[in-house]
Amino acid sequence: MMNRLLPALSLAGALFVPGFFAAADSIKPNQVAADWVSEVKSVQPGTPFWIALRLTHDPHLHTYWKNPGESGYPTSVAWELPDGFEVSDVHWPIPEWQTMAGMAVFGYEGVTALLFEVRPPKDLPTGKSVRLGGSISWLECTPAQCIPGSGELFLTLPVSGDAPAPNDQAEKLFETARNQLPMQSEGWTGVAVRGDARVDLQFTGPKDIASDVGTVHFFPDVEGVFDYADGLPVKRATNSFNVAARISPASVGVPDHAIGGLLVAEKGWDGNGKRQGVEVRALFASDTAGPVEGTGAPSMPLGKAVVIALLGGIILNLMPCVFPVISLKILGFVNLAGENPRTVWRHGLLFAAGVMVSFWALAGLLLAVKAANPALGWAFQFTNPFFVISMCILFLLMGLSLFGVFEIGTTLTSAGSGVQDSHSPMGTFLSGVLATIVATPCVGPFMGVAIGFAMSQPAVVALIIFTSLGFGMALPYLLLSRFPAWLKAIPRPGPWMESLKQFMGFLLIGFALFLVWVVTDMRGLDGLGRLLTGLLVVGVAAWVYGRWGAISRTTPTRIRSSVFALALLVSGGAYAMSPSKAVEWLDYSPDLVSKLRSEGKPVFVDFTATWCVNCQINKKAVLNTKKVQAAFKQHEVTLIKADWTDQEEPITSVLASFGVAGVPLYLLYDDSTDPEPQKVWKGVLLTKGNVIDALEEM
Repeated sequence: MMNRLLPALSLAGALFVPGFFAAADSIKPNQVAADWVSEVKSVQPGTPFWIALRLTHDPHLHTYWKNPGESGYPTSVAWELPDGFEVSDVHWPIPEWQTMAGMAVFGYEGVTALLFEVRPPKDLPTGKSVRLGGSISWLECTPAQCIPGSGELFLTLPVSGDAPAPNDQAEKLFETARNQLPMQSEGWTGVAVRGDARVDLQFTGPKDIASDVGTVHFFPDVEGVFDYADGLPVKRATNSFNVAARISPASVGVPDHAIGGLLVAEKGWDGNGKRQGVEVRALFASDTAGPVEGTGAPSMPLGKAVVIALLGGIILNLMPCVFPVISLKILGFVNLAGENPRTVWRHGLLFAAGVMVSFWALAGLLLAVKAANPALGWAFQFTNPFFVISMCILFLLMGLSLFGVFEIGTTLTSAGSGVQDSHSPMGTFLSGVLATIVATPCVGPFMGVAIGFAMSQPAVVALIIFTSLGFGMALPYLLLSRFPAWLKAIPRPGPWMESLKQFMGFLLIGFALFLVWVVTDMRGLDGLGRLLTGLLVVGVAAWVYGRWGAISRTTPTRIRSSVFALALLVSGGAYAMSPSKAVEWLDYSPDLVSKLRSEGKPVFVDFTATWCVNCQINKKAVLNTKKVQAAFKQHEVTLIKADWTDQEEPITSVLASFGVAGVPLYLLYDDSTDPEPQKVWKGVLLTKGNVIDALEEM
């Protein structure tokens, strides 16, 4: 359950103690009541004091923490203060973690108090009263419906020159509320490490943490970043607590330097059985060198950063993303070993040039995009599904070529690696380009530190760091090409080379499969199906070209097979990149609904909002499933989405006309011209069965 019985009763008892409370209004627009409570009876000029926004929920209702989770929005105050007054940000109580149909939400039930510190000016005139408050807004949700709540709420207090008298009747209220605040992070440290589609967090606390603290939860203080499907499990190791936080496919962007939040121990950090939370903050590994004063950016001497970048570039050659293409280049060195040393040296320089030019281009592009959108970082091109699918097709074709399905000579393989033709300078140059492109999703040892430093520095310094990274990556090949005698350790060419070539084909196919997984995260199962079908067609194109496009075939056969293979390649690639053909949702307008009804077309209207957890559950579990969308398509139903996220008046009026104050609301009109809907669902969790049954009854 979201509420904890004893703490809720304790706070409820504190908040409802009869007696004096400073004059305040109370509002209850729906099923949550809000009012102000002051810790003092009067205001003294220049003396800070505390007030509490008390929220009293009817049973089975909840409001939200500052990070609401996968849906919802937090309670807020638009302050209207007298001149000279200042007020702190809200001091949030420890939230509860509730899972609703697989979606995580963070918030409060029962009675809760949000604390604020008010700082009056020193020259405040005495003998008068001040009015504090403003416009309060929140979102209150049941397991079936979400309703926005809002209203003007003010607190009036007299101003006295004497020391403010404490409000004895509110003493218990504030004591209980403060006990529900998280502790400060004294004695706690945190480190964050970026991984593939996740962030690993480690929080280390004082040595005196109790051996049994119960279940520990981590509440990130930023929303829209992590996937909560697995509950962000926390694993303990002595006095360290580790979280493997998966990044949501729809993430708004991982913070640059640190991730903060709450660690909450159900039995308390001292093991006293009382729930306790602590504010924690994890710096990314690239930021642990320490912040520059006033910037929060990692600081280190430029010379040290250059050396670290050089090592990072060298080690990058060993990363799984790079090894397949680099292996092809090594095979090229084997073929070149018996040639003139100048030829080998020239190819080494060309490969290094391809690497360097690519690093400079990526650095410039990254700095430009970073300036426009700070949420984007290294490997941002791998967030574009079209780029990822193109790379997937390229690596599939390269792998099939190494398996012998077809020979691409100086086409794709030469463009990608330049290993087949020892006299192809452009092929060698492009092999360096391709190696850099596929290296971007791999951040090996030292590289993360170097990039983190570079992205916090002026453009000139950043380009120096990226130059060092590129030179480090190209250095082993420069050395091998400058000293070709070192290649004598490589066995003579023979049958083993065919085995090596085919083994490298498996490495290329393996990277293509990794990219398939990336696309699945971006586009879901429908996108996966399209990608796999497209890759199959691309594979057939490669087979057709290899079977009938070989030089041994007649010219007409080669032309026909090449055209057919190209058509298959284009169609397969286009299908792999094509967006889902799910039923389209039109934007709501009363005129659109009236027009469709007058034409006798069946219509389904979804009254929803991005902050409505129940709406998102219904979309995920019912409305956007293949079975229900197929039923909509079968019955030729026009789907309309009425987005009430901003609580626009036309939609509000429609909701009121159906006797509801919030969403979700679903209307199904049949194929008649009857202006009344055939079926109405008010604030419910849908099932596939009841939607499909209603469609069958039309």
